[in-house]
Amino acid sequence: MDRLLIAHVSELSEPNRLGVVHPSKAFRMLSRIVLDITYRCSLACPNCNRLCGVAPRGHDIDIEAIRQFVDDSIDSRKKWEHIYIAGGEPALHGDIEGVFAQLHRYIDFHEREFKTPLLVKYFTNNHSRRAQRVLADLPGYIVVNSNKRDSTRTLKPMCVAPIDLDYYDDDNLRPCQELYQCGMALNYRGYYPCAMAAAIDDVLLDGGLAVRDLRDVTFESMAGILHQTCRYCGHYFEPLGYRRESVLMVSATWERFLSSRGLADESVNRVSGQS
Repeated sequence: MDRLLIAHVSELSEPNRLGVVHPSKAFRMLSRIVLDITYRCSLACPNCNRLCGVAPRGHDIDIEAIRQFVDDSIDSRKKWEHIYIAGGEPALHGDIEGVFAQLHRYIDFHEREFKTPLLVKYFTNNHSRRAQRVLADLPGYIVVNSNKRDSTRTLKPMCVAPIDLDYYDDDNLRPCQELYQCGMALNYRGYYPCAMAAAIDDVLLDGGLAVRDLRDVTFESMAGILHQTCRYCGHYFEPLGYRRESVLMVSATWERFLSSRGLADESVNRVSGQS
């Protein structure tokens, strides 16, 4: 896989279109959730923030875990602001219809209990025939976010570790937009503060950071995971703005990871952009 080796923060900087997130907004992650129901994907975008391009894998979240999520949300009278169904390509989950059926129970509860509709959004690349079939039969209560693209789309860096570029400060951790815009994440391992933290733990770390039970999810437990994953995440550079590429951007930590997977002999373009 061709890639750009990033060695300095100046190589990432673009005009900041998003602004800096005030840390107080990080608390909103606890009322919003992304369900990464599968890491299967019909594409292989190099800078995918679920790492499906650099580390293809076929993990599905079990239907029992979705059922437990719904039961726990109802039992605790949890008022989710939104539920996003994502991945990977969610249509490739082995029982996507079962996922919809379980979530419908919470949607009914939410409308009865809180007298307001719940935003349920479905993220699909609409690329495979399976994705198109699921999209055609999608329940009417689900809002669709669909982009029919190929793997050459330009994306923000994911595999550029702030610790490699001397940009990470564990004592002054800065939340990124994803944390409060999308919220916490549930994958096949458990709960995480965001989907990127879930992917980093799944691929780069030992996979043991997840909080297994929704009742154990607190701001403190989620912050603890951030302190172990943000140091490896390219989205941490958000205050700089983003350089977007269709070619994989990597720093030293991720380059070592790729080498450990037998990709060391592929083309590496060493960018020199220090100022």
